[in-house]
Amino acid sequence: MGVKRRPDRGNHWYYEFELGKTRRRGVCRTPDGDYARTRAEANDAEAAVRAVVRAEQPRLGLASHRVTLLEALALHIKHNSADSTASHLASLDRISEEMLGFFGVGRAIADITADDVAAYRNFLVSQKRRVWIGGQRKMDRDNPRLWKQTDKPRSKSEVNHCLDVLRVALRLAERTSNGRLPPVPEVEPVSDPKRVPSPMPVAELEAGLAVAAPWVVEAALLARYFGCRLSEALTLTRGHLDHERHCFRLSGADTKSGRDEFLFGGETGWDLALELADQARRRGQSRLVTWPGQEWARRVSDGNKPADGDPVWRPLNSIAKAWKATARRAGIERPHRFHDLRAAFITDIARRSSSTVTKGLARHSSMDTTERYISAAMDDLAEAAKLADRGRPKISARRG
Repeated sequence: MGVKRRPDRGNHWYYEFELGKTRRRGVCRTPDGDYARTRAEANDAEAAVRAVVRAEQPRLGLASHRVTLLEALALHIKHNSADSTASHLASLDRISEEMLGFFGVGRAIADITADDVAAYRNFLVSQKRRVWIGGQRKMDRDNPRLWKQTDKPRSKSEVNHCLDVLRVALRLAERTSNGRLPPVPEVEPVSDPKRVPSPMPVAELEAGLAVAAPWVVEAALLARYFGCRLSEALTLTRGHLDHERHCFRLSGADTKSGRDEFLFGGETGWDLALELADQARRRGQSRLVTWPGQEWARRVSDGNKPADGDPVWRPLNSIAKAWKATARRAGIERPHRFHDLRAAFITDIARRSSSTVTKGLARHSSMDTTERYISAAMDDLAEAAKLADRGRPKISARRG
């Protein structure tokens, strides 16, 4: 779905999308009534039709003062269904299911008190993280064999995300009930102290890469040159290469923001991207970072001769263990996180560009997040002041 040319219909642009469980199709026209001539004009035409269709939808609301939490959550998800990604909607479903298990499916909004909200917050904080180990299979929340229960508590950001869903559902119910609901309780987030970014020093990176496995080196350099997150570095494919702009282009379906994003790495980064793309092509893989499997990799890391024949290259789901092992082999006592490679990338940009440019290249949704990285770059100013002071004449402030 989307917009596309129809050679069978005069080569005109046509739109097709689904909204409110109804599929819409039609020819793309400009505000003047002419046929759209470019993809940009076609996208504008589709957006205008979407706006009209949304305006024609019956207004959603909750009129009863006995509206339940289940109804409020369903309304919240319905409001998000048109513009949210599939992964975001799946997250809302998962959070709603757990929330209803805590409060009860039939719990009325009017009966939820501040004490209930506090108890729910404490419940979330006490829960342990579950990690998906089902690989490429479709996520099945009810199959315990595909999940691993860890001993680590949920992160504050995970807890706050759940609390955000509750907050929005309560306020949505209050706002659309036409005054029939009493004021809903406030849902305060748990404290989430911001971790100051710690850009990885070049010396530590070089020491680690000297003893790292090739696939660890490749993922680390992608993060350092392009500012990739770890999940992005491991899932970049040849299809993400934008040869016109010399960058990676991520579609909105694959990004946290839900929008298309561009990853620029300069000439050095682009040369790396082309090298990895050529390597992936020779290996018959689409992913840029691949590995030869556990047995083959273990023999190489132990210094033994690899098994006969060429390895079977395959995608990687994680390099967490390999990253820690690399730091141990390199003798790094207090190693930085993999994410600190991204911090080093953003700090480099902040040293040379405005905060707006830094925010754009970092792909942050909030300037507050970018400001944390810019503050890290202020260490350079302090060091520069120290260097200047060494050559400055010592002048006494005493008089007489």
